[in-house]
Amino acid sequence: VIFLGAGEGRAGGPAADGIAAEMESLGSALGAPPIATFEAGIPHPVAVHGFSTRPLGPSPAAAALEFTARWPLIVGAGDPGTALAVDRVLAWKGRSVVRLAQVAMGLPVFGREAAILVGADGAVSAFSSNLAPVPADLSPVPALTADAAAAAAVLAVDYPASAERADLGIWPGIDGAQLAWQVLVRGPSPHQAAYIVVDA
Repeated sequence: VIFLGAGEGRAGGPAADGIAAEMESLGSALGAPPIATFEAGIPHPVAVHGFSTRPLGPSPAAAALEFTARWPLIVGAGDPGTALAVDRVLAWKGRSVVRLAQVAMGLPVFGREAAILVGADGAVSAFSSNLAPVPADLSPVPALTADAAAAAAVLAVDYPASAERADLGIWPGIDGAQLAWQVLVRGPSPHQAAYIVVDA
């Protein structure tokens, strides 16, 4: 197994034996390794295709969840604190795209998900993933209330606005995951709407 770094290639994973083993097991039935795409700073592939599993479940959602349970490391779900929840299932060219939202400590990890391509027979043939590592010692208890976060978010925009909702979750920032409020603020004009992330 060869790590090609950022970009695309027929390779395993970035120096992680577990990822390499999972990549090899995916390609074993085909006699060739899957095609994996990596991005700098992400320890697992962000996309893999060129393989086909046997049927993994009676429904697209069940097959997608079974796939992530069997090959968690290459999907990025190997962290014990990470779980995946079915967000939606979309039809695409006779197959299904199952979108799985990342959850950690019972909270959503904002903007992080995996998309699993499942055939009509329940076989998986591709996936993409941007799941983020979440520290096991991250506290799920906010120091800031939802109202205080909403007030801070309103002050962060340069137009008159009000906070529509504030959701507690985990923000996978460039400095690592942290507890945060994601606040939806709206102004008087239809185009004046934004999600503001406030450190919790």
